Amino acid sequence: MILDYEYKRDCRLAEIEQRLEEEEELRRKLEEMKERLDREIQEAFRTAYEMYFEYQRKELGMYDADSEN
Repeated sequence: MILDYEYKRDCRLAEIEQRLEEEEELRRKLEEMKERLDREIQEAFRTAYEMYFEYQRKELGMYDADSEN
């Protein structure tokens, strides 16, 4: 009877440890995804600003400080 209890306890502990490992892996993957998304958002904003200023320069006749008429 005691052995049966110990066996069930050990099985349950192993199950809990496995779930904890899976959760840690999911957290790590989520953090990686968040970092990648942050980089992609920054790049998208950078591209949008570049496109906006290029549009101003070409279509509206505005020039940046480095260029001359």
